[in-house]
This record gives sequence, structure tokens and C-alpha cells, in this order.
Amino acid sequence: MECSFLVYQQIFGITLAIITISLDTRENILARPLSLVGTIMAFFVYYPAGLYAKCLQSVVTICFNTYGWYQWSYGGKHKTPLQVSKTSPLALLRLLLSGVLGTAALGSLLYWYSHADLPYWDSLHTAVCLIAQWMLVRKKLESWILWVLADVLYTAVLYYKGLYLFSGLYLFFAFLAINGYRTWHQSYLKHHGAF
Repeated sequence: MECSFLVYQQIFGITLAIITISLDTRENILARPLSLVGTIMAFFVYYPAGLYAKCLQSVVTICFNTYGWYQWSYGGKHKTPLQVSKTSPLALLRLLLSGVLGTAALGSLLYWYSHADLPYWDSLHTAVCLIAQWMLVRKKLESWILWVLADVLYTAVLYYKGLYLFSGLYLFFAFLAINGYRTWHQSYLKHHGAF
């Protein structure tokens, strides 16, 4: 019974995630509340699997999506909807450095003080996802590049953990992220002109 519940939960999560990412690629504001629901649900999949860094990521992502919901609606000039923009090289460097430090710190914490499985791989994925999520809620074009990296990495981790449906989902996410980059790039060109 417990096994079938996990399968149904994964199927629901997959469906919700595909809808959410499809809405994200179209810059549709409904992606933010749906992402909140999906993130809460994912917490209850990752906790029993011992992926505690992903649980922490879920909690932070709830905060990011709440903030992003406001930003997508009123984060532009004069409280207009936010437009796709590029990340400055300095900001990108800071975000990537924080990702490296966050991976090391969280991985070490989980390694020494928990029974987490794959603490450093889980922490690396968590750090990349949190950076990508932060960039996504700020509508930064480069967020999709980080999503591709994160999705490929976690495809392998989830397959290893026996969460095959979620593993397949993350592989599919990588293709959706490639499409997201293409779509947002077109939106960027539309609003900012060629670079």
C-alpha cells in the first residue's frame, strides 16, 4: 500500500511539475502558486528518501516562490510585470561562489550530523537549484542554464535512489529547461533588442 501511494504521489508531482514548468517558460504568473503546491508535495517525497538537503531546498523554495509571485506581478519599472533580463557577470560570479560554499557547508553538515544519503551530491543539487530558483523568480535568462545542469545531475541521483519516475521527470525537465531558455531568450530580444 505504501509503495503504491509513493507511485501515485510521484505521478501527481510529475504532472504538476510539467504544468508548472510549461507555465514558467511562457512567463505565466500561475506558475508561482502551482510551484508552491508542488514544492510542498515534494517535501513529503524527499524526506522519507533521506534527501534532507532537498527538504531544506523545498522550504527555501516556498519562500522564493512567494517572493517571485510578487516580483512577476509588480517587480518591473513602476510596479509593472517583470521582464526577462540578463544577470551581470559580477552577480553571476557571486551566485556561483555562494553555490560552491553552500554545497561544501551543507554537504559537511549532512555528512557529519545526519543519516542523509549522498549528502554532497544532494547538497550540490540543492545549491544549484536554489540559485536557479532565485534567478527564475527574478526572471534572469541564465536560470535555465542552471536548471539544465541541475536536472541532469539529479536524474542520476534519483535513479540511484530508486525513485525512477522522478528520475525520468528530471530528465524531461532538462529538455523543458532547454525550451525555457529558448523561449525566454526570444522574450529578452523582444524587450531589449539584439545583443
